Amino acid sequence: LPELRGARRWHALGRTVLLEQLPLQVPEGGVYFEQSTRYQYYTIEIYLHFAILAARNNDSLPPLVNERIGEMLHALLELRRPDGTVPQIGDTDGGWLCPLMRRSVGDYRGIFSTAALFLKDEQLAWATGSMTPEAIYFLGGQAVAAWPTLSKEPPTSQHAGVSLAEDYVVMRSGWDRDAHQLIFDTGPLGCHVSGGHGHADLLAVQCSAHGENYLVDPGTGCYTAGSAWRQHFRSTRAHSTVLVDGEDQAATGGPFAWRERPAARLLNLESGPDRIFAVAQHDAYARLQDPVTHQRRVWFLDTRLWLIVDDLLGTVQHRVDLRFQFAALAVTEEADGWVRARGKASSLLLKTFSDKPLQT
Repeated sequence: LPELRGARRWHALGRTVLLEQLPLQVPEGGVYFEQSTRYQYYTIEIYLHFAILAARNNDSLPPLVNERIGEMLHALLELRRPDGTVPQIGDTDGGWLCPLMRRSVGDYRGIFSTAALFLKDEQLAWATGSMTPEAIYFLGGQAVAAWPTLSKEPPTSQHAGVSLAEDYVVMRSGWDRDAHQLIFDTGPLGCHVSGGHGHADLLAVQCSAHGENYLVDPGTGCYTAGSAWRQHFRSTRAHSTVLVDGEDQAATGGPFAWRERPAARLLNLESGPDRIFAVAQHDAYARLQDPVTHQRRVWFLDTRLWLIVDDLLGTVQHRVDLRFQFAALAVTEEADGWVRARGKASSLLLKTFSDKPLQT
C-alpha cells in the first residue's frame, strides 16, 4: 500500500523482523520452537504470505525463507495422522492469519494446497487431495491452471521411524488411509524463553490404528475459562505418559509460564522394515526428594503392534500413574486386564504388565 504514509518504513521493518526471527524461532529441521503444532501452522501462514507478497512485488528474499517454510510443512506432514488431520500438541487458540474458510481443528489442507503450488511440492499436493479455495485466494487464477500439472506423490518413507529434529519420533506402517501411526514426544517443554505454549507432556505418545485416532492429545480447552481448566489441559495427567507421586513434570508459574522447563532427550532410534525402536528419557522428577529418572522405550513390531517399556529409576518407593488419554470412544476393561477402545470400524487393545500389582 505505497500510497499510505509510513508504508515504506513498515515494509522495511516488517521484512527485517521476519528475516531476523526465522532462524531463531524455526531451527533447522522445521519444528517451531514453541513445541505447538497450531503455532507452527500460524508461523507457516505468516511466512508463506510474506513469501507470496515478496514474489508478487519482485522482492528477492534469501533462500532460507522458502527452505524453512518447506521444512515446517514437511514436519507437519510427518505428524499428520492417517485420517488427514494434524494432531494437537501444545497450546492452540485457533488463530489464523487469514481465516478465509471455516475449517475443523487439525484440517490444514488449505495451507498445504497453497504451499504445494507456490513451492511446487508434490508431497504437499498429495496431502491436500485437491486444490482448495485458499490457493486461488492467495495465488489467483494461475493456481487453477497450475494444479493439474503438479504431480501428487506420497512421502517415500514407508514403514519408517522418523525423528523430527529429535523433538518427535513418528512411527508408521505406511501412508495409506487405514495405516497405523504413533507419535512419541522426545523434546523439551515449550521454548527456551518461557515455555509458555508448551505442555508438560514429556515422553507422551499419540496413537492411530487402522486409520482411526485412539490415543490423543486433548488440546488446550480455553485460555481464559478458568485457571483449573487451563492447568488441566497443559498438565502431565492430561497426556499419555507417566506421573510420579501425583506431581506434574513441571510446576506452573502462571497461565503462560512454567517454573521449570525440563526436556526429554532422544537416546536412540533404529528403523527397519519389520522393527522400529526408539528410546528417550527425562529428569523432570529430579526435583523430588528422591530423584526419579523416567526412561521410555518404544518398539513398533511387524507394523501391527507397539511395545512400550517404562523404566523409573529411583531409590525409594513412589506412586506411579501410567496414563493413557483416549479419544472420545467407548473404552472398557475386559478379562485378564485387557482394555479395549472401540472405534468406528476397528479396536485398539491395551494391556499393562508390571512387577508390582496394578490397579486400572
